[in-house]
Amino acid sequence: MPGAARYHGAAGARGDWEQVSQALNVKDKSLAALREWLVAHAANPESAEVAWASRSGVELAHALWNAGRLLTLPAAMRLWRDL
Repeated sequence: MPGAARYHGAAGARGDWEQVSQALNVKDKSLAALREWLVAHAANPESAEVAWASRSGVELAHALWNAGRLLTLPAAMRLWRDL
């Protein structure tokens, strides 16, 4: 997602790590919406690491919430499809 990379790159250059974490969370959610679950799951730890480093509890909660969703959503979709 080149647009997301440009956005969180600009925020990082300003030192706005909370904004970087928000952009990474949006990227993770967007990839999941596109059903790119493996890519989204692989990208998710970066969101959590940036949130942790910037001491942003809200953004860390979002990253952890998304991590759980990214793990369960593909399995739920397979189950629904097989019913």
